[in-house]
Amino acid sequence: MAFIVLPGADASGNGNDWTANNINNTDSTATTYDIMSDVPTLTDEDTANYPVYDQLTLSKVSGSGVRSISAANLYVTNSGPNGWSAIGTTIMMTSGSGKWYWEVTCSGTTSSGTMIGIHRPFTSTSTFPNEIIGYTGDADGYGYYINGNKYNNSSSGVAYGASYTAGDVIGVALDMSTAGSASITFYKNNTSQGVAFSSLTGDFFAAVSQAQANGLDINFGQRPFAYTPPTGYKKLNTYNLPDSSIKDGSEYFNSVLYTGTGEIHNITGVGFQPDFTIVKSRSDVASHNVYDSVRGIKKILITNGTDAEVTEPDNAGLDSFDTDGFTIDAVEWFANVNILGKTYVAWNWKAGDTAVSNTDGTITSTVSANPTSGFSVVSYTGTGNDTDTIGHGLGVTPSLVFWKSRSITEDWLVTSTLFPDPEKNFLKLNLTNAIASIGAAGYTLNSLVIRANTRMASGTTYIAYCFAEVEGYSKFGSYTGNGSTDGPFVYTGFRPAWIMFKRTDVASSWEVYDAARDPDNVVYEVVQPNNTQAEITVTNGRIDFTSNGVKLRDAGGSVNGSGNTFIYMAFAENPMKHSLAR
Repeated sequence: MAFIVLPGADASGNGNDWTANNINNTDSTATTYDIMSDVPTLTDEDTANYPVYDQLTLSKVSGSGVRSISAANLYVTNSGPNGWSAIGTTIMMTSGSGKWYWEVTCSGTTSSGTMIGIHRPFTSTSTFPNEIIGYTGDADGYGYYINGNKYNNSSSGVAYGASYTAGDVIGVALDMSTAGSASITFYKNNTSQGVAFSSLTGDFFAAVSQAQANGLDINFGQRPFAYTPPTGYKKLNTYNLPDSSIKDGSEYFNSVLYTGTGEIHNITGVGFQPDFTIVKSRSDVASHNVYDSVRGIKKILITNGTDAEVTEPDNAGLDSFDTDGFTIDAVEWFANVNILGKTYVAWNWKAGDTAVSNTDGTITSTVSANPTSGFSVVSYTGTGNDTDTIGHGLGVTPSLVFWKSRSITEDWLVTSTLFPDPEKNFLKLNLTNAIASIGAAGYTLNSLVIRANTRMASGTTYIAYCFAEVEGYSKFGSYTGNGSTDGPFVYTGFRPAWIMFKRTDVASSWEVYDAARDPDNVVYEVVQPNNTQAEITVTNGRIDFTSNGVKLRDAGGSVNGSGNTFIYMAFAENPMKHSLAR
């Protein structure tokens, strides 16, 4: 939303003029300046949507302090005397994205406790937000402390620059132009304090910490800077964010809802011809039915069991993949995808349409790959040699792969780069088991091939569904629950259309939420791919979909148990750069 302050004249012509009171639209150097650029359109490098302090992102209060945000979410203060407050912002800066500059002005009663800097997204290994950025055991934060020291993963700090106090403006220049090697420099009143940290890896939020009654006013360029940014550094806004290869997520993933007819039924509204479709009855106890274009129509697998592939009768099940969806046949009883009056959800992904032969691995595979969306369907036949590899066609390393034997009874295998030891760790989609490990390295995930030594039985046919992360469209990650109604915020960089969670430290169901079944917050309709239950309305596992991620809203439950570790995979409605919050 764009706001323009025009004090004085009544634009209607009715003479209802008014006198401005406590509005500053003339002194652009003051932090109280009331004209700001913040619009939902990508107009130019100065006119777009800007980040602000975010109650959901990296926010936590320890001790007795209470954080308060005001002034269009650009001013944060913390009531003391003994509480620490840490907070991040709404837009994340990704590795390789460019050079970014912002300013933080110290105001209020500034005393010990103020830290200005950056922090990586919250993960299963972060101690933040239980600590201030860069302080005491927080390896993911990098901060410039009020006494002039710099902090990262240390309670003592290292001498760095000048101390600062109320009225000082701290400029932050974060160079993320080189992927995997960022550096950060702080400025006090336009005087460089030198490079504070370099060779930093990962993605970062702007973040601050404070104690007692400190006030910190942040500015990313939505109002004039106090000082000119260093050469080459940009304002952080949606216009300046990197372009995603996908502007509309529904071109590659889409959910559709339908009601069974008991007759031949054309399911439309997908928006493309699917290559991978999962159908689940919402109202009935029934399996999650898996179809893909590589195995072909009438070939069904189920996520909640070990069954080998079944060929459906001619008059039942999925009859065709169509240009805008798929067609299901009339027979009701087989596979339960079209029972009269029953409600269903179908999740659909687009791969590469026509499957081709792939010789990147030691075994020739048949692959339908879409590098743009980071998804491929891979079919192969095992040789009995557990060192053989299979080409996947994506050109980048998959974050997660689901494996299933087609010709023998066997569990679904899940391998992932999210796991602590990707070469040994695994999950099973049809079971609730925690992460387990094989004895020796047997799994490979790289930009050309995949390998699972436990899915290479001689003469057995297999299917693998490979997913790689695409900025602005898909996100795969991990986090630790806090058991609070103010649960962790999971930053994805987009408003999710679909997300699946799995607790990994102990047995727990897989949990799927989507915006088709539950378009409004709070989101609480869940289906579990590891069992046949109908849709569940959860009371302790509710979440919010936001323009940039997911906020966990309940204490405990299957997605936010205190100290529990979770992984997730999410797909976008559209990237944050092209998204309007709702």
